[in-house]
Amino acid sequence: MTKITFLGTGEAFAPSIDTGKYGRGKSTTSYLIEPHYPGSKSIMVDAGYSAVASLSSLLANQGGTFANVPDVFLLTHGHGDHYGGFPALLMKIWEEINGIVGSDKKGKERKLEVVSANQRILPKHIDEMVKQVTKLEDPLERMTWLSMEEDYEGFFERFKAQGPTLSYRMLNPNGDFIGEDRRSRINIAAAPTKHGAPNMAYRFDKEGNFAISGDGSLTDESQKLFQEVDLLIHEGFDILKDSYGTNHASVKDVVNYAIEAEIPSVAIVHVNRQERMKKTEIEDEIKRAKRNGVSLVFPEDHWSAEVYEDIKGALFFDENKISIS
Repeated sequence: MTKITFLGTGEAFAPSIDTGKYGRGKSTTSYLIEPHYPGSKSIMVDAGYSAVASLSSLLANQGGTFANVPDVFLLTHGHGDHYGGFPALLMKIWEEINGIVGSDKKGKERKLEVVSANQRILPKHIDEMVKQVTKLEDPLERMTWLSMEEDYEGFFERFKAQGPTLSYRMLNPNGDFIGEDRRSRINIAAAPTKHGAPNMAYRFDKEGNFAISGDGSLTDESQKLFQEVDLLIHEGFDILKDSYGTNHASVKDVVNYAIEAEIPSVAIVHVNRQERMKKTEIEDEIKRAKRNGVSLVFPEDHWSAEVYEDIKGALFFDENKISIS
């Protein structure tokens, strides 16, 4: 079984607290993937402005700590609402492994692998400038250096002495893995969506399979990637817009695809704050999906989904672990 917790389900500028106008507050879109088999690694997908605070709340409620979670950070693309909180993630880990907050002193023993299939996280001219200044060859390492220098000057170098120990790996989009051995590995593949910045959607296969779109509208490549998944987690910035070829998908187009591809479970995230108030249109899409064999869910922050090898589709639970499937 693999558990996916929705750390954040909002778009870039969704209110983070409840409002009368826009409903429940939402953190920026992010996920914690926890495969439940021996030796597996926890994976945080994206870290926008508020995602690290959301993970902090989750871990506090579960008795967890940044000294142990996550093992891997996976990035879809370089927009601020997906990686703007990355320096905060590194600083939270640094605090909790060096006795700054709490008593854990793992230091350099705490490892974090930074991975992506996206070859261009930073804009080209900025990446080239960073490369000239730092002489760093790995684009993910350059991204990490720049983000840390902008937010916490000097700490990128400080990590080398105090931890966490960072490593970087560009994933092969045609097929790769996360994990140290064959038994614990989760297989991963990637494909581009259509977005304002290069974005990679990811598919995960182990005991059950699922996919996460990141941002962007459906492409031929992403639709091929998503074939036969048990759960598709996709952005739906608008409800009924004709979205093919634009920078964001619509709920209507994602549902149409899921029906055609016979995907049993779909979770929609990243709905823009005004579109979220179109309750009638949203309810109509849920009913239309159900009539055609698709379970369509609009999760809230800290809801979770579970996928199993022997169960088609996904099981959903709210923040109180009550089933909503």
